[in-house]
Amino acid sequence: MFWGVGWLVLVLAGTGHTVDVFVSSTGDDSATGATEATAWRTFSRLANATIASGDTVHLVAGSRWDTPLVLHGGGTGCVGTMRGFIEHLTLSPTEGAVAGWVVDPGLPGNGSAPVAVQVELDGVKVLDAIANVPRPDLVAAGVAPNADHGLSVKLPPATVKALQTGIHRVDVFASGSAPNCGVYAWELPPNGKTTHCVRNGTVCPCSSVPTPRPMDKPLVITSTAGKRPSITLNGTGVGITLLGFGTVTVQSIEVTHATKGVVVMANSGSNPGALTIDDCSFRGIWNRSSIGQVLPITGRNCGNGWSQTIEPASFRNVTVSRCLFDNIDIAINPAGPLGTVRFTDNTVTRANGNTILMVGSTDWLISGCVFSRDDAPRFFQCGSTDIMVGQLGTTGSITNNEIGWRGEHPASPDGCGIDYEGGSDGVAVENNLIHDSYGAGIMVFGLSDRARNISNARIVGNTFLRNGAQQMSDDRGEVAFMEFGSTGVCTDNVFYSDDPREAFVLNERRNGTLALGWTMGNNSVHSISELIGSMAETPAIADIIYDESGMAQIKIMSRFNPPRPTTLLFTTDGSWPQEGATGTTSTQLGSAASTVNITRTAPLNARFIVKDLLPSITMTLIVTVPPADFSG
Repeated sequence: MFWGVGWLVLVLAGTGHTVDVFVSSTGDDSATGATEATAWRTFSRLANATIASGDTVHLVAGSRWDTPLVLHGGGTGCVGTMRGFIEHLTLSPTEGAVAGWVVDPGLPGNGSAPVAVQVELDGVKVLDAIANVPRPDLVAAGVAPNADHGLSVKLPPATVKALQTGIHRVDVFASGSAPNCGVYAWELPPNGKTTHCVRNGTVCPCSSVPTPRPMDKPLVITSTAGKRPSITLNGTGVGITLLGFGTVTVQSIEVTHATKGVVVMANSGSNPGALTIDDCSFRGIWNRSSIGQVLPITGRNCGNGWSQTIEPASFRNVTVSRCLFDNIDIAINPAGPLGTVRFTDNTVTRANGNTILMVGSTDWLISGCVFSRDDAPRFFQCGSTDIMVGQLGTTGSITNNEIGWRGEHPASPDGCGIDYEGGSDGVAVENNLIHDSYGAGIMVFGLSDRARNISNARIVGNTFLRNGAQQMSDDRGEVAFMEFGSTGVCTDNVFYSDDPREAFVLNERRNGTLALGWTMGNNSVHSISELIGSMAETPAIADIIYDESGMAQIKIMSRFNPPRPTTLLFTTDGSWPQEGATGTTSTQLGSAASTVNITRTAPLNARFIVKDLLPSITMTLIVTVPPADFSG
């Protein structure tokens, strides 16, 4: 599977307009919309208002709509297809240069024509250029129809001199072919290492350098206090579509029974800002057209089968936190350029596609999440993975997650927890619990093809349980190394395997792969039978009771016999339960079951901690409030 090579980021301008509006499913479109008591009723009334960056839309708690929410802010969204990124910024006391690539398939000859670019220093143009340096590797990667799309320009002497002192940012902007994109409106984003900023003559991370073009105030879509408002569709359509806002926050909203959950795209005119999606619930977000395409297992076209729950484009930073993704195809898949992505403290259950596509010239962090029970049948025989890593320029970390129960059908490929497949540099997989995958816990590709090369990977400090034994093809084992050409370290991991032979645990599809590119050390391998009596039992549900208000009371019990002193760790915000972590509640389990009260739809994640034993696997229960609140 190849997911492309990189993207360009769209830049957009702010308005300075700030208002608060309220919408309730029991409101009145003839009211003012200025307070909860005078809320509008429909999204069509909201769409006809002038909503701009800086405004806050309050959806009244407990409301429910069966129509999509669509807002355009300050203009028409740019939907260009241009791709590219800065690969290098080099600097000495006397010389400087910028190198990269850019392709616009919208130009003549399906993108054969080179693209015009402009280099800026701290937001001021220093030179114009044409990206036409031969780059045959782009053709080999399937990114460009011909080789003439490389960028290699020398910086003017005055620019080099200015970079020797102070803090500066070098940006490259390109002219796009799509309507409303403007001249020099698309910015090539920082690559994974964010090395196109300069401090006192030295290239440095851009996180320490101010952005020269101002970001917008955010458009905020949020809930009033109480049960999340819900957008419940008929199985088709997009729950929330937001186009033309530079900075966006979507908070405490529920979308169910749709093809896509949230589609957000910035607009042209200034630097893109941040997209934040927090404390939301997405259930039943999948492509209904996939029904009936499950069989036969072989000889079928899987293209366009999966749909995205969150589809962001053109933002510098994206944060998705404390959300529930249940019965979906894909949790997040960029439809365009991004800078950094933080996917933290989320629960994902019953995901049918590649759950996260960790792609693009983007710096990713996936942390504190629970991936559980991926057991639905749709499209699994196409090959699916919880976290798909890959695209030239991708970097980041997958750390401190539980990734479990990745399912597949017999004779299907993949079924892996994590797949290094489409090219990446420095992606770290550290301190995760990876268990019970149909295919390998981690699958690693690596080819001489630059676009698919896996470089400097880190697989460190993870615990692996029972992965890859069901898979009968080559991509089996706890960690499967599929091709020559990958490099990295695999150290300090613990493996409890159905097949404890090293050839299975560290499965080399091609003998010599590890010797050519990998540093191995301090990995311990155990038979799965050694877990008996050494790992805490998974929590069990004793009872679920709903009171008259609809609140759920979940009774959790231990199956230890005889009982042992046990600590219950649980969360209801989507995060992985861990001792001392924000969002985790810790309680001592007595002889009777412990009760957890849940007042709105949420994932209940629970683990047991017992002295001298390994912590248990997480029990995940999706609790709907009220109980009949979903038909996904």
